[in-house]
Amino acid sequence: MAVEDPIEPAATHPTAPVAPLRFGLRRIPIRLRVALPTFAAAFGAAALVGFTWLQGTELRTSWSDMRAVHARRDQLAALERATNRLNREVKGFLDTPDEASRTDVETMKSEFTGNLWRVRDGARPDDVDDVETFTDAARRFLVGFDDLRGLEIDVALLYDGEFEELVAAIRRRLDALDLAIRPGDVALRPAVAEAYDRFAALRLDLVSYRRSRDLGEIEAARSARRAFGAALARIGEHPGPDSRTYAIERFEPLLARLDTVFEKLVAISWRKALWLSGYVDGNRESMNDALDRLVDRQRGLERETFDRFEDRLVALTLRIGLLSALSLALGLVVARLVGRSIVEPLAEEAESLAGFAVGRTDRPPPGLEAPDEIGANARSLEVLRRDLAERHRREEDHLLQEKRWLSVLETSPIAIAVVSAGSGRIDFSNCRWRDLFPPAADGRPLATGNDLADRFAAPDGAVRLADAVARRGGVGAWQAEMRRPDGSSWWALMEIGAIDFAGRPAHILWVYDDSEGKRAEEEIRAARDRAEAALEHLARARDDLVEAEKLAAVGALVAGVAHEVNSPVGIGLTVASTLSARADAFAAEVAAGGLRRSRLDDFVADAREAARQMVANLTRAADLVLAFKQVAVDRTHPDRRAFDLAEATDQIVASLRPGLKTTGHRLEVAVPPGL
Repeated sequence: MAVEDPIEPAATHPTAPVAPLRFGLRRIPIRLRVALPTFAAAFGAAALVGFTWLQGTELRTSWSDMRAVHARRDQLAALERATNRLNREVKGFLDTPDEASRTDVETMKSEFTGNLWRVRDGARPDDVDDVETFTDAARRFLVGFDDLRGLEIDVALLYDGEFEELVAAIRRRLDALDLAIRPGDVALRPAVAEAYDRFAALRLDLVSYRRSRDLGEIEAARSARRAFGAALARIGEHPGPDSRTYAIERFEPLLARLDTVFEKLVAISWRKALWLSGYVDGNRESMNDALDRLVDRQRGLERETFDRFEDRLVALTLRIGLLSALSLALGLVVARLVGRSIVEPLAEEAESLAGFAVGRTDRPPPGLEAPDEIGANARSLEVLRRDLAERHRREEDHLLQEKRWLSVLETSPIAIAVVSAGSGRIDFSNCRWRDLFPPAADGRPLATGNDLADRFAAPDGAVRLADAVARRGGVGAWQAEMRRPDGSSWWALMEIGAIDFAGRPAHILWVYDDSEGKRAEEEIRAARDRAEAALEHLARARDDLVEAEKLAAVGALVAGVAHEVNSPVGIGLTVASTLSARADAFAAEVAAGGLRRSRLDDFVADAREAARQMVANLTRAADLVLAFKQVAVDRTHPDRRAFDLAEATDQIVASLRPGLKTTGHRLEVAVPPGL
């Protein structure tokens, strides 16, 4: 087959001068041009950042105002919580004036004072009046609480000091009065018991007042005091002198001191009620009112600040959105222009390449004068176009030459085919090949899918041929039996060589129809086989004659041995039959009952003689048979054994003696013993 000539690229022509304003963006290199949308986006982003920074001052101010408002709200909420907790703790102390309640009140006073000073420090001008009002009310509230705490301290001192001492003294006087009554004064016993009861009720009412600070308890204690005094008066009305002394003279100073305690408690209670209504409760209401006004004003300020922040945020968002849209539009416009400056020339070049693929090489690609990379690519395409045009011309010449070669191959009387080295399929075959290897009549595919392998009559024919080609790179004068689709076979003479076909490794096959030569060869081989068979038949006939002679000799030997064996065997048979007749006669005499001893002795002697003769003759026959057998074994078996030469010679002579008797010869054996 024809080999392609190397194609040399056409020379690159110099580029024509470029018009300065014709190509616009294409004057910019592509690596910079593709970055223009990024530059536009970066410019828009920078403008957006700058605008956001400039316009964000008001938003940051509003945000700071909102944070300050929230902080102020937290301060007021903390002050409100501290105020409520302080009121609860004060109320708890007034209800239960113990040390734990007082400690809780002092703790809450510190927390309340701290929150109040924080509110005062952060007060705005319009909150100053309400803050001062709250501060004054709180100051009066705390001062009033301190006064109330002083009253509670007075009550505690009064109870713990004078009251306890007075109660103990009255109790001692009652006990002394009880002891002073004579056993016979039955009328005084109920009066003394009543005095004890009234005194106990008095103590119980005063203790209840200390716990509850209820003025009703003081009134109940006064009633008990009057009942106690009445009981003492009834004791003093008794005619006994001791009664009056104990009831009147001894109790009058104590009762006077008890009345003084009542007056002090009443005075403290009234002062406490005045402080509660005037300083504590009133100032608490003032504090709550001022705090409510501060909280309401703070809520309004919070709404106002939030609305202002929201308005500024919406305005800034709209401006940012507008600026972002403008930046995006600018980027899109630049991207579209850049894309068109790249995509449209590339599309034109792709169209030119598509034309090159279908053979249209008469028109140069557009944009040869462009200064960018696409223009350089277009100029390279122009060089390619010229090379392709030259290649197409050469390919046409090559195709014409191939057609001439194909015409020669098709008319060749030799079957020629090109078989792929990889797949084994036929890439080319001439007319003679198609005549020798016609397809199946029904169009069925081949068994293995290999175009040539399925043509061999022998299953391993293709494998042996492939092995020979692989070892030697090709074969010559290779004979193989092939099979046609109709089942008939023929003989092919093949020549195979390695070639390169269309850039791939392949093998070219020359096949001759050698059926006539194979037939002549078969006839010559058949004649040779017949001659060899006749020669073999003659050889077998010769061997048969030799074997017949051997068999005749063996027959004569067997006949002589049989004659020699027959004499002792016949004698033994005669003796045995005679002994049998004598035994029958002896049995008849025994049965008749006339057996004599002489007859018995004769029968025993005859039987012994007959036995001796039979043993001697049978031993002779056995020796002859054993000698013949040993000779036969030694002749037929190749195994080596140790034997006595004299004994073996005697055995051989014994087997040959019947034949020697008829020859007139005499055989003497002289073998030393022990060999």
